[in-house]
Amino acid sequence: MKKKGLAQRELEVMKILWESSPLTVNQVVELMEKEYNTRWAYTTAGTTLRRMEKKGYVRSEKKSLAFYYYPVLRSDEVEGAVSLVEKYFQGSIGKFMAAFSDEKDLTREEFEEIKEWVKQHDDDY
Repeated sequence: MKKKGLAQRELEVMKILWESSPLTVNQVVELMEKEYNTRWAYTTAGTTLRRMEKKGYVRSEKKSLAFYYYPVLRSDEVEGAVSLVEKYFQGSIGKFMAAFSDEKDLTREEFEEIKEWVKQHDDDY
């Protein structure tokens, strides 16, 4: 099965729906602000969810006066980091890491996380 490449905001909405659904548009607005510091107008969130429904990513069900949204895509149906590295960095983790170091300074905590990951996977090579 071909995996879906979602836009950043679509992926954020999907993560919220995978965590707790069904959700109304208002609930999505609240959780987007809480989880991603994204301030959306009700109409923007509603438009995004309807577009995602047309793409087959979510489905809605009307209950009383509100529409409730459910995820249709599973998380394993979404392109992940490997696809990102392949698509934009010629499959090179080094180029991937360099892109981030050029754009943003790593915090000490992020640097330590990377070192720990390398230590854990060092025996694999």
